[in-house]
Amino acid sequence: MRIVERKLLKRQAIFTAVIGHEEVGRIWIYSVQFRGQPAWGLVKVHVQEHVQRQGIGTALYMAAAKFAKSKDAKLVSLQRIEDSASNLLWEKWEREGKATRYPKAGWAGVQDAFVLSGDLE
Repeated sequence: MRIVERKLLKRQAIFTAVIGHEEVGRIWIYSVQFRGQPAWGLVKVHVQEHVQRQGIGTALYMAAAKFAKSKDAKLVSLQRIEDSASNLLWEKWEREGKATRYPKAGWAGVQDAFVLSGDLE
């Protein structure tokens, strides 16, 4: 598997996971400010169903986090989607000390935000 970066605009980036010639996953991020600091906010992560639970989503997050770090920023998730595997991943990283939760600091001030505080590797 390889991860390909595709920038759309100056303030947005997309990373695509490719196996062979098949695009199997994608993560979208955009430039934001979080608590007065530069950050890259998660828009969406999608991994095709037939390749889920194989580390592809995590690899996409790692690419996005590395990109954010190269811009002197952190990767943030500002929106919780009910029953999302992404929520479970952020909560796992929180337990491992890799992410910090900010209650009610996310979307519309009603959802929790997560900030990646450590390396994923």
